[in-house]
Amino acid sequence: MRIEIDDSTSTMLTTLKNCLLLTNNKKLLLIKDFTIYEQEEKYLFGGTKTVKYVTALEILNYRSQGKIISRVDDEEVLHYLRNLDFYEMRNNWLMIKEQFKAFDIKIKDIEY
Repeated sequence: MRIEIDDSTSTMLTTLKNCLLLTNNKKLLLIKDFTIYEQEEKYLFGGTKTVKYVTALEILNYRSQGKIISRVDDEEVLHYLRNLDFYEMRNNWLMIKEQFKAFDIKIKDIEY
């Protein structure tokens, strides 16, 4: 995998590492680990630019078939990066967590 990203995506991954996210279709995700590679690219007429790439991104999710937590494949990771708002998904999780708290439903902390 080698996906070009901007600084805001790099910051987002760092901020949300090991945080639970809740998609709009009620899927829980966890950004477990990632690797960012930086490369200097030279322009034709001088000057350079630093380009960042995600070379590995491990996202875990729950699979109803088999009732297991599994690693998301690279195609799905690419879809998530291009089409989903990770901060919104984090906010979705925090909102549902508040609702659980209001109903006195306890969520056990899990170390990842």
